[in-house]
Amino acid sequence: MSGLVLGIGMSSKATADEVRELARRVLVQAGVAFDALALVATRERFDADDRLRIGPPVVGIPDAVLLDRHPAPGRTAGLAARVAEGCALAAAGVSAELLVPTTRSAHATAALASPGPLPPTDTLARRRLALIGMGSGDPAQLTLQAVEVLQQVDVFFVVDKGPEKADLAALRTEICRRHRPDGGYRTVELRDPPRDRRPDDYGAAVRTWHDERAALYEQAIADALDEGECGAFLIWGDPAFYDSTIRIVDQITAAGRVGLDLEVVPGISSIQVLAARHRIPLTRIGEAVHITTGRRLAAGDVPDRGDLVIMLDGSCAFTTVTEDVDIFWGAYLGTPHERLIAGRLADVGDEIERTRAEARATHGWIMDIYLLRRRA
Repeated sequence: MSGLVLGIGMSSKATADEVRELARRVLVQAGVAFDALALVATRERFDADDRLRIGPPVVGIPDAVLLDRHPAPGRTAGLAARVAEGCALAAAGVSAELLVPTTRSAHATAALASPGPLPPTDTLARRRLALIGMGSGDPAQLTLQAVEVLQQVDVFFVVDKGPEKADLAALRTEICRRHRPDGGYRTVELRDPPRDRRPDDYGAAVRTWHDERAALYEQAIADALDEGECGAFLIWGDPAFYDSTIRIVDQITAAGRVGLDLEVVPGISSIQVLAARHRIPLTRIGEAVHITTGRRLAAGDVPDRGDLVIMLDGSCAFTTVTEDVDIFWGAYLGTPHERLIAGRLADVGDEIERTRAEARATHGWIMDIYLLRRRA
């Protein structure tokens, strides 16, 4: 991160206009323009608060971090921490410098921090970080290489995506229980930053989300992982397929504040499991397979030859297909909730829509994938 971080603390009485005006005052004190801000940082409980949507991405700092690293001497009411300064310094990274100390309005506080000078890369403490593909839902899909690396991990970083996806967290817990029965590791939970699921500018929304994740991950790694230790993220499926963690770690490495030696361990992807469950070859002789998203399919941005594997489809984009195709659909692959449907799209499309809606209502989330195979 090359820009500045604005830390904000606020009460329930603070308004969006008050927060924006306070931010302007702090930037004037620092003599910098608004576009110099890279992040807004606040208490984790407020990271989705609309009053903080003043332009830059918003990242939440856990209260435990604030209380441990930035206590407010003599504070007897409310959170006993310097919220604005603590959030700004925590989000700005391990070399952060305070540029503007706590500035107050009627119901809010703000402070400004800089990432500070970067240490020479050859003096950075080296930490090992593994991104381990854990398969699509069955703990038995873990590869021997993944098991070997798992047994070397000191700290597991677990991204909490909310109670509706508790099944995903349970799988990670089960993997650790099976392959590290004696313990000997630490677990750090990270609350996933909120994401706009229906943005006007999809690319900009994803970049903002990645920036917020990078700030969160960098601080967690710096705080929890000591020099020479190994940390790990367990990645659903394979880290190379529609997962942002490799890109986010690249951002952290490029920032130059944390020294990381990255290892990517491949996993069995839902693409492979889909073909196996339906007992079909993924590829046909002389034909290509195009892997893309439901968003691209709905937009018609797909080749007119070959078969299609569709991932990340939140809106049943197969309903936009007018060609005569077969569909091989699967949801919750490798888990006890697994669902499979196959047939001519015109015949089974309604059944897939109905099954998908019922499953999502039952479990609170769904992860599905399908192959569209053009008929000869």
